[in-house]
Amino acid sequence: MYRIQGPGAYLQGPDLINKMGELVSPLGKKFFVVAGGTAMKRYKESIEKSIREQGLECVFARFGGQSTAAEAERLSALASEAGCGAVIGIGGGKVIDSSKLTAHRLGLPMIIVPTLASSDAPCSSLSIVYDEHGAVSDVVQLGRNPEMVIMDSRVIAQAPARMLACGMGDALATYYEARVCFENGFPNAIGSAVPLTGIGLAKLCCDTLYEHGLAALEAVERNEVTLPLERVIEANTYLSALGFECGGLSCAHDFQDAVSVLEDCHACYHGEKVAFGTLCLLAVENRPEEEQSRAMEFCRRAGLPVTLAQIGLKENAEQKLRSVAHLLCRRGAAPNSPPPGVDANMLIEAALEVDRRGRGA
Repeated sequence: MYRIQGPGAYLQGPDLINKMGELVSPLGKKFFVVAGGTAMKRYKESIEKSIREQGLECVFARFGGQSTAAEAERLSALASEAGCGAVIGIGGGKVIDSSKLTAHRLGLPMIIVPTLASSDAPCSSLSIVYDEHGAVSDVVQLGRNPEMVIMDSRVIAQAPARMLACGMGDALATYYEARVCFENGFPNAIGSAVPLTGIGLAKLCCDTLYEHGLAALEAVERNEVTLPLERVIEANTYLSALGFECGGLSCAHDFQDAVSVLEDCHACYHGEKVAFGTLCLLAVENRPEEEQSRAMEFCRRAGLPVTLAQIGLKENAEQKLRSVAHLLCRRGAAPNSPPPGVDANMLIEAALEVDRRGRGA
């Protein structure tokens, strides 16, 4: 069986955040708005004004800083107490994860308004739960995607270029991981066989990054909304989400999940670790040199990690990688499917080889 799913509506363009009331009005009358500190400061007034102009109500809650099970429980209690009928999450990836989990727990419509194009989390039906130390503790299958995702490209253009690069690092893995699943008959991230839609959107995501990624970074450096930026926002957020859910996951995310346990790597963002994991995947598969070099050069030029030191492993890197070997290439530990014959030791050796190449050693 093939299963294809995505958000109910995906809206992208400049200044959409000022039209929030009009956009979300079909989904409720009273909205519980979860916002990070920066989003609260910058956008609370305009969102509140827009919602109230439509004769609707909203209640704001400041995100606690980490997407833990306890945080979702706290937010769920606040939303329930306020009698809200839908949840709006505005901010970065962890705000989004907590907002989706809150809506899921309460059975309410979920509306996601990212302030960064730093991951594909906004459109996905998964919610990553972390422990208090920042390590991944659970991946919750929500069973549905958000009812609406609103990407204000002018907001994204004001965000740090590093965050757009992180989204590109996350999205770069999409095709290479989906290809593993498609070629080997492995299930995708939502448990079905990989449809043509999954591998096709994943390939389009990859092609878009290589064509427009560096120009999009230049646009963000100038805080300008340009066509390349719009293309990359769509790739990072929408194409990557449908590409990984319908296409599947493999060693790039497996690597990210494992090293996120290491304290040395906590200052490195999800997409940065996934980018390095993508280089490891290509290496462990022994893909053509041209393909490996293209991915490494893209990462280098985009400011994404190409060495272990750049993800935080500056000393005793091999020892630390081997300390999390039990978390790598666990067959049957959905949703990450390693290529046939690849084990933890092989992936660690690939990481060391990528590091040598990245250092020019």
